[in-house]
Formats: sequence, structure tokens, C-alpha cells
Amino acid sequence: MITQIKNFLEWLKEGIDELNDLKSVPIAPTPKTVILQNGPTNLFYYGKTPLPSGNKDAKIILLVPSLINRPFIFDLLPKRSFIEYLVENDFEVFLQDWGIPGDIEKYIEFEDYIFKFYHEAVEKVKQIYSRRAVPILGYCIGGTLSMVYSGLFPNNVSSLVNLATPSDFSNAGILRKWVDSSNINVEAIVKAEGNVPPEFMYLVFSLLKPTSKTTAFRIFMERREDKNFNLFHRAMEHWTSYNIPFPGQFAIKYINDFYINNRLIKNNLVYRGHRIDLTKYKNPFLNIYAKADHIVPISAAKAIENLIGSEQKESWEFETGHVGLLVGSFSIKNIWPKLKNWLVKNQ
Repeated sequence: MITQIKNFLEWLKEGIDELNDLKSVPIAPTPKTVILQNGPTNLFYYGKTPLPSGNKDAKIILLVPSLINRPFIFDLLPKRSFIEYLVENDFEVFLQDWGIPGDIEKYIEFEDYIFKFYHEAVEKVKQIYSRRAVPILGYCIGGTLSMVYSGLFPNNVSSLVNLATPSDFSNAGILRKWVDSSNINVEAIVKAEGNVPPEFMYLVFSLLKPTSKTTAFRIFMERREDKNFNLFHRAMEHWTSYNIPFPGQFAIKYINDFYINNRLIKNNLVYRGHRIDLTKYKNPFLNIYAKADHIVPISAAKAIENLIGSEQKESWEFETGHVGLLVGSFSIKNIWPKLKNWLVKNQ
């Protein structure tokens, strides 16, 4: 019996050590070039050549990730990278990396992320290709920012894709209830910490599905001999555990304007004297959401379809979760090819 217990504990330790060995995981494998550095942010370019072609007829896309995780969810692993997939299909891909907030970033306002970092990235891509507008795909908070940008500068966006993006925050599930009940006081956290600490962000999202880590570890231990599964699981563990600080002033504005006052869907969002009017956005729009999304419920994602002024809009619903829309075998087989074709059609 003692021998069996020792063997079990050794097996468990080996699994934990392997799961924590992130250096051997080839995260973000696709070669990239910094095209623009702007404050804490970088605009990365990915393509078959080190620099963009500048060909006006090139297939291009600007990817806009969330601010609370590192953006390598778009470029997770070899053969499991959406960016790699697009490059292999002759896209020239740009990604707006928001950086890792430090002491200075706690003072940067929400509006600066839109009018400075986001806008100048779009203008840079437009300049490279001599184009009037750019196709944009936003994921989660990156999608929220993309809707705000499209409402401010509708003629700068040739097509817009929302991926797991909330628009009606009154239906934003448990996160909304926590905010309503004052269990999350962002202003107090920012006053004490400057930025919202990554440990707090990790705790909040872990509590949305309290047993998920335990279940994931059990599945990992059961399948760790499967090399492909092992590598994918460790890459996902790296990404989900790699929360970064939420910029202080940005976080306060984001919670107040979206979660508390729900101003986007009410169409009364105003920044620096400019009203964000999504009825003025007339170009193609695609809204993608997941039935099993525990972060962005379908009701929170679908609402924008009744407000946005696009003359060509589609919505796709998939039997997966928040992250499953972007990575995993289901996404690779069922979403990537369909999305690639839509992006080609709507340049």
C-alpha cells in the first residue's frame, strides 16, 4: 500500500512538473516584424516576407486581441496558429499588441487606446497599402474596442468581425452580477494598486468556472502520453495563466461605461466630444459567438446586430466555448476555413 501511494505521488509530481515546464512549449512560432511602436503597444506584421508587400490588392487583416491576456492566443503553436494558417493562405497579417502595463500605463486613459494606439495602427496599415480602409477582427475586449473604433471611424474599417465579443453588458452573465452587487470595486483596486493586478484577474475568471482547473488537470493526467494533446494543453495552460495587469484608468472607464451603464448598446457612448454611432458603420459585419461561452453569453454578443448599420451582416453560432472559437481541433476544422473565406470575400 505504501509503495502504491509513493508511486501515485511520484506520478502526480511528474505531471505537475511537466505541466509547469513552459520553456519547452513553442509558443508564438510565426515570425513577425515590429511595424510600429507606440507607447506600450506594438503593431506586429506576419507574412511570407519580412516586410509587408504594400500591394494594394493584397489580402490583409488587422487582429485586435484583449488587453488582459497576451495575444499569442492568435499564434499558439505550430499547426495550431490562426496567424500561421492565414499566412499560409497568402494573407498579410497585422496584430495590435497592447503590451504589458507598468507604472506609466496606469495613467493612460481609455480614449488614448482608441484615438492614439488603435487609430494610429489602422492609419499605418492604410498607409502601407494605400487603402482607404482596413479589415479588422477583434476578440473579446479587442472586439469591444473595434466596435467603438468602427463607430468613430466607420470609413476606416472595410469589414469588421466580432469574435466572442460582448455588446449588451446587461446580459454579461456572472461578471455583470458581480459588478452590480459591488463585489468588484475597480476604482478602489486601482487607487490601491495603480493597475488591476493580474492575480486578481486570474482569480475572477477562475471563479467563473471554479472546477475547470481541477477538471483540466485530471484530463491532462489521463492523456499526458498523447504528445499532441500534451503540448496543446500546456500551451493553453500557459495562456490562461498568463494574465497581465489591466491598465488602471482604462479599467475604470471600461467597467463604468460598459458593464455598469451599458452605454454601447444604448447608443449614448461619447468620447472626447465624439458620439460612437454604430448605425453609421455600413460595411460588412460578421458576429461569431459560442453556445458554451461562460464569459460572453450569446445574449450579450447578439445584441449588436440590431444596432450596427451594416448593410451586409452575418452571425455564426458554434457548439464550443469562449476560447474554442479561436483554438482547438473544432476551430481548426470548422471555423478557420469558413472565416478565411469570409475575409477573402470582404476585403
